[in-house]
Amino acid sequence: MQRARASVRLAAGLTERLPGVHAQRLVKKQRHETYFSVSRKHSPAVDGRIDRPITQQGISGARNGTARGFRTRQLQDKRYWEELMQVKVREMKAEIARLSEKADAGERERSAKKHYEKRERSTITSFLAEMTQEQKAQYNDLEATAAVLRADAEQARSQLDHLHREKDELATVEEKRDNIKNEMNNRLDPGEEREKLLLQVREDNAAIASLDSNAASLKEQIKNVQKYRELKKREETMDAFMSTYEDNLKKEQERIGNLEKDIVFALEHSSSNIDLDLSEIDSLKQKEGYTTAYDDNKKQRLATELQALPEKTRVMNKELVTLSDLEKLREDDQLAQIEARKTVLEEDIASITLKADYEPLKKQAMEELEALNKKIIEDLNSVKSY
Repeated sequence: MQRARASVRLAAGLTERLPGVHAQRLVKKQRHETYFSVSRKHSPAVDGRIDRPITQQGISGARNGTARGFRTRQLQDKRYWEELMQVKVREMKAEIARLSEKADAGERERSAKKHYEKRERSTITSFLAEMTQEQKAQYNDLEATAAVLRADAEQARSQLDHLHREKDELATVEEKRDNIKNEMNNRLDPGEEREKLLLQVREDNAAIASLDSNAASLKEQIKNVQKYRELKKREETMDAFMSTYEDNLKKEQERIGNLEKDIVFALEHSSSNIDLDLSEIDSLKQKEGYTTAYDDNKKQRLATELQALPEKTRVMNKELVTLSDLEKLREDDQLAQIEARKTVLEEDIASITLKADYEPLKKQAMEELEALNKKIIEDLNSVKSY
């Protein structure tokens, strides 16, 4: 670096002894060689570094085969950041070298300028020393005349700038004057001006009315689109229900059949257990809270439920008929609620049917139990009298 700067200074010194064009060419050539010498000094090949990426796929490294993708490996690869830092350092060094060269060139230019000024002063001094008294007097007169002419030229330049500014201002004022004249020529009388304003107001009102009508039309279209979306969603819901209705109906029928089988089995099991012997009746009487009033209340409650069963069955069958009318329910928003109600009613009907089949058997069993109670009481009375 020091040798390069010394060579540049030598070239600058040679320019003092060479003509202007040859001196400029020499300085440019020397600067060019200095720049490339600095670049070669800071290049990776000189420093022993390899100016290429770690892998063959570029500076970002090889593509990773993981599911997280290429970008994740690029961010997590330490070698990538090291190589990136090396590249940035090389760029910074090159920029520093360029700025240093630029600063050195400026310093050389300042030194050359000072040298030229010094030479100019020394040349003028030598010329003045070699002049005769008449030449010096003539030189002084010419110098004074040049100073006066420079002052006159500066004053004339100032006056010229002032005249240019006044010309621009005059052009602006004339333009304003012409605009005012045109406005005055085009100005209408009050009546025509009023008619013009009224016409403008009518046009504005018509435009506003048109915009209002367009806005109302757009609102109506938006409302229709929303209704269409709701109907489309409702239709999709109904289609989904109808697509699964047959399967659900079969499943419910199978479930009802299974419940009926369970009811028959329970009735058969209950009828087989009704035949009680006297020892079981004695154990039943010994239970806490057993009274004939309890049997009477239970009989009365069962009789009331049996009387209400036909009405409940009729109402439930009517609701089932209503639920079976699917064409009518397709346009009803409460189809899902009605279907749930239908399921509940079917379960109630199944339970009521079970109760209706079970109640006669239970009544018969209670009658037999009451007869056995009477017989036991009579036997006890006969034993006491004996």
